[in-house]
Amino acid sequence: MQVFSLSKLGQSIKTALIGIKNAFRSEQTFRIQFIWGILAIILSFIFPLDLTQKAIVISMVGAVLGFELLNSQIEKILDIIQPNNDIRVKIVKDFSAAAVLIISISAFLVGLIIFLPYFLALF
Repeated sequence: MQVFSLSKLGQSIKTALIGIKNAFRSEQTFRIQFIWGILAIILSFIFPLDLTQKAIVISMVGAVLGFELLNSQIEKILDIIQPNNDIRVKIVKDFSAAAVLIISISAFLVGLIIFLPYFLALF
């Protein structure tokens, strides 16, 4: 039994990158969140944030993008399982979208707490 396989790891990373590429192509919300996330990460290196603050920004960006991918996954699976309008499917999709909204609002507030003092200092 092989404990570690570099080729399997490489294939897993390739598969994940294909998933990100597909999400970027097909999910407008993912593209918007991705662009805002990259901007936040860039700002975390432009402003003199400490390592903890940088780690928090990067973690929040990862959480938002991860939640958005899970939301898209849930929606796609439900569309396959139950393509017709069904109130139960709508409720599950709404819950999934709500999770993304909550983490996005949290990330925005964290961003305000971290970046606002630096922006205010510019003026």
